[in-house]
Amino acid sequence: MHLKFNFGMAGLVLIISLPLSSCSFDFKKHAKAQRCSKLFAYQRKTKTTPELEQEFYNVNKRFAGEGIFFLDFYRTVGEKHCGEPSNSYVQFVKGISENKPQTEFLSLVRQVDTAIHETAHGFSSDAKKYEHYIAGVNKKGAQSGHGLTTSIYLKKTGIRHLRHTASFPARKITNYIKDQSLLKQARYKVYIQPSLHNHVTQRHGIYGLLDEYHAYYYSVLTDNNILRQLNSEQRRIYTGPDRAFITVGQNDNSLSYLQFTTYILSYFRVAEKEYPAIYQQMLANRELLDVFIALHDNFEKIYRESQRLVKKDKKAKDYFSGQRKALVEELKQPDNQRMLRKIRRENRKAV
Repeated sequence: MHLKFNFGMAGLVLIISLPLSSCSFDFKKHAKAQRCSKLFAYQRKTKTTPELEQEFYNVNKRFAGEGIFFLDFYRTVGEKHCGEPSNSYVQFVKGISENKPQTEFLSLVRQVDTAIHETAHGFSSDAKKYEHYIAGVNKKGAQSGHGLTTSIYLKKTGIRHLRHTASFPARKITNYIKDQSLLKQARYKVYIQPSLHNHVTQRHGIYGLLDEYHAYYYSVLTDNNILRQLNSEQRRIYTGPDRAFITVGQNDNSLSYLQFTTYILSYFRVAEKEYPAIYQQMLANRELLDVFIALHDNFEKIYRESQRLVKKDKKAKDYFSGQRKALVEELKQPDNQRMLRKIRRENRKAV
């Protein structure tokens, strides 16, 4: 320890300096402990067993398709960073109790699309900081540098980091929606208006909308995989309230393609007309345009597949046909189609 006296206008000041070697506090170790604590927080709170965790993982692996990447991402990060795999997704297994072990297959299946959807959200926020644990996955190369990013994963493109540019709250699109009945839909209220002021779609605008688009893509992809089983020769085992729950959930989730495509195109239109500087930044963000087009085209395919699967199942019913028809008509609006074509053109220029 060194003592030093300084005389200045404020009077006598005693400065005590400690050599770094005398500090016993390990900041790196503390930071790592905090990250690990956060990584395992939900897993610690959920009363479960290793057997149930493995069973739920197996069910996810069976139905999630490429979405299993997100569960494997956290398992890998936990194992390499904290010494054990992170199974935080088990928080989405509901109804666990000691008296009724959650061993019923369909009871686990009911939670798969939620587990994948929410874990995809976590990935969008966390991937950049844990990127060095998953080297080799990214085929196109990551955006480097500092600042906010939203990370998106598709099997064909690998991990893409969207560097945030200036944005405005998603609620600004309200006056650009022609069919006012769409403003009454549940997702519009949650993600657009009134929404919460600190929701990701309000704080990060277009990047928050793409975060949701990405998560719902994996919800619908998972639901389609489940419906294929419901429509198979084994469908006799899929009966009762669990089957009804899954079918209604699939109907509802499939609307998200129409909804978020409309929201995103409307956002571009608002930017074009009211925020020209922000609009130019958006068009100049190659990753943003490329990821949106890739997500849109993949999402459109699985949306159409979801409709075929519902029609194929004689016991299934579209519980949201009215909302679906209104959304299809809104998406067909000339202004929306014009913007979609423009984004494609700008994206081709950037390639």
